[in-house]
Amino acid sequence: GTGPYGASLEVLDPTESYVVVDSTALSGNGTAAPSPVLTVQYTVPVDFGDQKVGTTSAAVDVIVKNTGNADLNVTGAGSSDLQFDVTNNACVEASPIAPNDTCAISVRFSPTSSGPASAALSINSNDPANPTTAVGLTGNGTAPLASPSGTLSFATPINGSDTKTITLTNTGDASLVIPSGGAVLTGDGTFTKVVTTTPCAGSTLAPGDHCTVDIKFSPTSTAPQSATLTFTDDSGGTAGSKQAVSITGTVLIPGINSNPLSMGFEVLPVGRLSNPITATITNTGTATLHIASVAIGGLNYKSFTLGIQTCTEAPIAPGDTCNINVRFAPTKLGARVATLLVRNDADGTAHTLNVALTGTGVRPASVAALRAAPGCTDVRLTWRNPDAVGFVRVQVVRNSAHTPRGPFDGAIVRHTAGAVTDTGLDQFHSYHYALYAVYTSFDHSHLVFSAADAAAVRTGRICTPRNGSLISDLSPPVDWTPYPGARLYAYILQRFGHTILVRYPKRSQTTLPSSWTFNGQSKSIQHGGVYSFYLYAYTSGRPKGFLIGVTVFTEQ
Repeated sequence: GTGPYGASLEVLDPTESYVVVDSTALSGNGTAAPSPVLTVQYTVPVDFGDQKVGTTSAAVDVIVKNTGNADLNVTGAGSSDLQFDVTNNACVEASPIAPNDTCAISVRFSPTSSGPASAALSINSNDPANPTTAVGLTGNGTAPLASPSGTLSFATPINGSDTKTITLTNTGDASLVIPSGGAVLTGDGTFTKVVTTTPCAGSTLAPGDHCTVDIKFSPTSTAPQSATLTFTDDSGGTAGSKQAVSITGTVLIPGINSNPLSMGFEVLPVGRLSNPITATITNTGTATLHIASVAIGGLNYKSFTLGIQTCTEAPIAPGDTCNINVRFAPTKLGARVATLLVRNDADGTAHTLNVALTGTGVRPASVAALRAAPGCTDVRLTWRNPDAVGFVRVQVVRNSAHTPRGPFDGAIVRHTAGAVTDTGLDQFHSYHYALYAVYTSFDHSHLVFSAADAAAVRTGRICTPRNGSLISDLSPPVDWTPYPGARLYAYILQRFGHTILVRYPKRSQTTLPSSWTFNGQSKSIQHGGVYSFYLYAYTSGRPKGFLIGVTVFTEQ
């Protein structure tokens, strides 16, 4: 075996009962016999990608290298699937292959059917460890698929004419080739081909592309007419494949009626979407009715939307019906009018059935219970959010000059709930607030603002309780900014206009007592009461005192 070896050589003296008289150490190293090793340069499968059925790919070289230390002999290579074939085996020709040398085996992909294909390329050699080495081969067969539009039928008045389009679409995954004579019309002479901007004959269609052939029907009698448009191409990878589209023509007269002939929608906030109203369209004639299109037009067409409709899905037989759903989605305030336009071929000519649409748009709900309570340098705003569909937030706007004229006429006061304290304001200054409920439109394309709920306030001398605030403290603290030169203050507390307490604090703050005696009667602050706090200052120049501030608060 391979690896290091060791021993010793000993000399024995038989006269001395074989005692060792001399010893010599022996050592050596075993090595493996030379051997070739076949290594494929790329271990991942060889992928040929997409290849059209009936064609052959360019050759791909599989590189083989001798990574051993003896000559490598490649005796052959073959594929497990006939769609992959070895076109040139340079490794057999180059054998023996010296250590570290390379050679190439060329492989092509010729798919016979669409879809993924895989095989193993087996390489035979004198590699003792792997006499047969397998290399994965993959590819995908693609094929065009010609898919013409369905049977074409006409219903046209005698001596009239109508033109319809036949579409040929390549629904496969390879290019579809149509020769120059690849679209032939045969049959009655009342059918003729019309040149289109995307002709089929002589074209090559990429996957998903289409071409068109316009057919014109000009009947001169009441007898049934028929024709066939035949496409010739390489659908399915087969040259000369044919697809036939049948064409028929009948001279009949369709009719049309709508129930109702007008749609009146409920009053609806701007930006919202109403429940649908359904118009039932009936073919009242004797020929197939074609609805070319359904649309909304008229003065306020943007305030109405089409819902589900079945009228353009297929021609409507005599006596049959289809439905058109319309919804009201006002974009502006006030009465909105539009027209449902049903374009058709009733009475043998192209005309439009008009269905009147009416509705009224109103403002969405505003906030409720707005309360603005100013202090010295801040204002506390509270309100109740509307409970309405589409509501997302409230936009609070402050303007120091006038009532905001819109949701962006002033500073936006940021907040995260149904209340906000607007701080950093100037003392003894008037501010105007407007609150707008903000809604997202039904399709989330834009925002809609409610009418403003406004409040005008003025910051004053007394900081807390804020003027107009709701509190729940039955012994609330009161503080105010000092008046210059004031030696003493006085306050009068009234409930519902009646004085119940008078005190003379020296500092610019006080705490209202929880109970006291006034004019011989026990008094206290009670829940549900409305209290007015009048503040006076006494200075050397005005020793009799004068009013410097008022705040009114309500005990909840």
